[in-house]
Amino acid sequence: MAIKKELNNKNKHNQETIQKETIKKISEEGLSLIIPCYNEEIKFKENIDKIISFLNKFKKKELILINDGSSDRTLDEFQKAKKKFKFIKIISYKRNKGKGYAVKKGLLNATYKYILISDIDLSTPLEDFYKLSSYIERYDIVIGSRGLKNSNVIIKQPFFKELLGKAGNLFINLILNLNIKDTQCGFKLMKDNSKEIFKRIKSNGFGYDFEFLFVAKKHGFKIKEVPITWKNDKRSKVKFKHYLITLYELLKVKYNDLKGFY
Repeated sequence: MAIKKELNNKNKHNQETIQKETIKKISEEGLSLIIPCYNEEIKFKENIDKIISFLNKFKKKELILINDGSSDRTLDEFQKAKKKFKFIKIISYKRNKGKGYAVKKGLLNATYKYILISDIDLSTPLEDFYKLSSYIERYDIVIGSRGLKNSNVIIKQPFFKELLGKAGNLFINLILNLNIKDTQCGFKLMKDNSKEIFKRIKSNGFGYDFEFLFVAKKHGFKIKEVPITWKNDKRSKVKFKHYLITLYELLKVKYNDLKGFY
């Protein structure tokens, strides 16, 4: 029993050492944080201080904010923040084109080797980056997951959304054979070689998640799914129509694959 405890303590110490070394490496080589926004003036004002506090822990960093055709004052808030923090980069266009398009724009403009994608509501706290970073040297892409045994979902989605989400993920895995519990979580860490995959992505909406993972897997990228903490934001803009659009995008990904587009 004492030997087992000693081994567990040793393993824990080794893991902590590896994590510290990884964080140091990421800090020195640089982290690009990408946050797409569509009419998120209020959430941005609520969370910008937390985002800046997180990024200030890294020597080299940039915050890439994408204004996906917002009609509120999201862009104005971006510009106010940029005046204070020079490491902010703004990408903006007038017409709303979808989350997938926005993320792709941000990722292809990222400067640094390590790239983190997050939602502006911080439904997954930025501190969970450290969980994902523990695996980034052994994998190309590390994704946050709400569907694993140790995932900590503090506030669940409404029943119908949770049901549609689970059914959708089963369908995604059936069609694309991904073997991933949660393709749609908006918290993902990757290396800059993922840019080559994003150049192939055609989905502009929420379907970009599974298309990206499918194409990455097809090209031999190593993917790791990691349990994260997550809480639903009641102000989420995801509506029933988005599930139908995502279904269409899923079938389109399968069609594109059969046609050899990837």
